[in-house]
Amino acid sequence: MHQLDEVGSFLWGELEAWRSAENLARALCGEFDVDAAQAEKDVRAFLNALEDRGLLSRE
Repeated sequence: MHQLDEVGSFLWGELEAWRSAENLARALCGEFDVDAAQAEKDVRAFLNALEDRGLLSRE
């Protein structure tokens, strides 16, 4: 079982439609009070964690 925080849940929902990391970071900025650089860093870390756990495949 995997548990996501509020930001992780938001990003997971955004992955229903394919989006680039940059688009996910912009969506994150629009939803939460976070600057663009931090949002992109967080999104990339989230995507890497999903990929490491076999929950995401980047093709």
